[in-house]
Amino acid sequence: MKNGNHQGYEYDAVIIGSGIGGLVTAAYLARSGVRVLVCEQHKQPGGYFTSFKRKGYTFDGGIQACEDSGILFSCLEQLGVRDRIELHRSTFAYATPDVFLPLHTPADIARFYAELSKAFPAESQGISFISKKVYEFSSTTEAFTSLPNPLFVPFTRFLGALPGWIIKNWNELKSGPELMRHMSITMEDFFRQHLRDPDLLRFLGQLGYEGTPAAFVLGMVTFVLDYYYPKGGIQAISDVLAEFIQEKGGTIRYKTLVEEKLEAMKAQIRADIAVIFRAAEPTQLQETSLATLKRQIRAKFDERFGRSADGEEFVQEVLIAKCTQFRADI
Repeated sequence: MKNGNHQGYEYDAVIIGSGIGGLVTAAYLARSGVRVLVCEQHKQPGGYFTSFKRKGYTFDGGIQACEDSGILFSCLEQLGVRDRIELHRSTFAYATPDVFLPLHTPADIARFYAELSKAFPAESQGISFISKKVYEFSSTTEAFTSLPNPLFVPFTRFLGALPGWIIKNWNELKSGPELMRHMSITMEDFFRQHLRDPDLLRFLGQLGYEGTPAAFVLGMVTFVLDYYYPKGGIQAISDVLAEFIQEKGGTIRYKTLVEEKLEAMKAQIRADIAVIFRAAEPTQLQETSLATLKRQIRAKFDERFGRSADGEEFVQEVLIAKCTQFRADI
């Protein structure tokens, strides 16, 4: 967005969409002094992190809680807004027609599988094996989430904590390789390896979406015991981040669509690249790294988008997929 300042641009960065990813990115950029613009088509920020009110009741428009996982609290604390959000632990429960079991501790998970064994006695051996894996993988996952996140603490602190963390969690870490192998096994395939009853398979199939890796479902205890809900609805998190962005000099424009401008820009970029390829000499197309074409494309981007305040090109590298045949009318 141009005016007379800063290489002819009013903003250093433009973020399209104020979902949680866009808000967090904009918050960090604004905190660092970057002049950031966030464009949002809705009337409020948040994406899946939104709420709305009807007749005095608050409804969440997307997610109903979010886990910390060593990220949420650390991020909010690093930005200095943790004290602006009142977060409460959100309790999950397993429910069947005969059993309602709130999940507060790992012991509650063990009770859940014990109840399953009572309901499906012929499958007790398979259920016992699954319960064991749930405990092992959840312990491993919890160990990893307890490690100080190097994204939010000084790297020296991370390195200093590493030896003690390894010693403390050595037994849990032994299951790490097996946990990773189960990332390539679906939840359905894993359960079918150990269970036969179709009703039990259908019930356990509700623990995740179709095709969910078994490692996630078996280790999810760590996550379901780590969920939080903000006072005022999930919107409270988005509102605090939006407020912070504006406090730091950022701009958020609601009810703003940028699709037409993006499509026009994409069309122009395609046209620019097509011109470069059509004008290319045969020897340039035969270069091993296509260095000449890459250099011309970077020059075109530099011409079209300008450079940063430090004189750096916005496009640092151009990648061109090598192929044996391609259409000549691109």
